[in-house]
Amino acid sequence: MTKQQIMEWITIHSKQILDFFLFLIIVIMGAIVKIIKQVKQGVKASWKWFLAEAIVSVFVALLVYGFFDQFLHFNKLFTYMVCAWCGSFSTIFHKRMEDLLGAFFDKLKQLINEKTNP
Repeated sequence: MTKQQIMEWITIHSKQILDFFLFLIIVIMGAIVKIIKQVKQGVKASWKWFLAEAIVSVFVALLVYGFFDQFLHFNKLFTYMVCAWCGSFSTIFHKRMEDLLGAFFDKLKQLINEKTNP
């Protein structure tokens, strides 16, 4: 690709590029709020922990974005704010998901024990 082709591609897709960076900035701000809250609660911060929290926040925000923007067709800025809010509370979602999976596997274990030990 030449420089000219790259500039044309950027010009053609400038709105999508701007939307992506706006989404990323807002979600990162939500993740930072979450991290600050957890540090105030006494969690020891490390790079691994920070990276894990950021990845989970972005993942939850992408799920929320897909639902609010692509399915419900809400305003972009509103969707980004909900993404940041949900990304900052992704620990709640993480705990609930752990509870759901734990309950599922406990029930599965119980069913297997009932089948093997009549």
